[in-house]
Amino acid sequence: MNSESTLIKQIESQLVDLGYNTLSIVKNFKTPLGSEIDLLILDNNKPRAVIELKSGQSFPQSLDPTELRFHPAIRMAQRFAKEASVPYYAVASSERILWFETDRDGRPRLLTRPVFPTQEYSEIERASPETTRESISHILFRLIDLARQINDPYKLTLYTSIAIYARILSEMGDSSLERALSNPSTHSDVLQSFKDEIQLMESLDEGSEFFFQALDILSQITFLEVSPSYLLAAFDEFLLIRNQLYAFQKC
Repeated sequence: MNSESTLIKQIESQLVDLGYNTLSIVKNFKTPLGSEIDLLILDNNKPRAVIELKSGQSFPQSLDPTELRFHPAIRMAQRFAKEASVPYYAVASSERILWFETDRDGRPRLLTRPVFPTQEYSEIERASPETTRESISHILFRLIDLARQINDPYKLTLYTSIAIYARILSEMGDSSLERALSNPSTHSDVLQSFKDEIQLMESLDEGSEFFFQALDILSQITFLEVSPSYLLAAFDEFLLIRNQLYAFQKC
């Protein structure tokens, strides 16, 4: 098996982990203009994304927004996406896939989460989550979208940690902190007691809307049934994407 075949197999494996069926991955697709795309991704039998395979130095070595916008491999993927009339494009190596869409200025914008298949994603949202890294990641990536309302990375980490802690307490039979976070005005005594316990000086009242939505998202995970290794892997990925999000916001 040559190196290109091996790379395709490795990227197919990554796509399957995201929920794509191998039948939805089309190799060496030719656009109407004659360009040959390494991989075309279908969703519900409709083209959804193109992926260019890169290895070594041809794969982006930095996540700096300015460098990514003008990286030749990403620009090529963007051009192929336009030719194939798909909204998303990516460059992929054996270890990771960087997903993009085009912003209003016509430049590539790195997405803060993978492009999941819509059908698989909705099924995960409806179902009781299985103890897999992929299902946990799906749900935590929704927190990234929610986090766009918070412009402080410290507060995001703090609020997310507290929301997860409250969710675990609720699974253990004590939902008082969940109620207090969502409705601080009516449960101020519980909230103050919690802050005193962890010696927290910051007010949590301004995060009530975040907590309300975050707790609803986290209710799809039963943390006590999840393998610790899956949780740690998913949280590592969550924090990595969080850092990328704030790096882009500063530009």
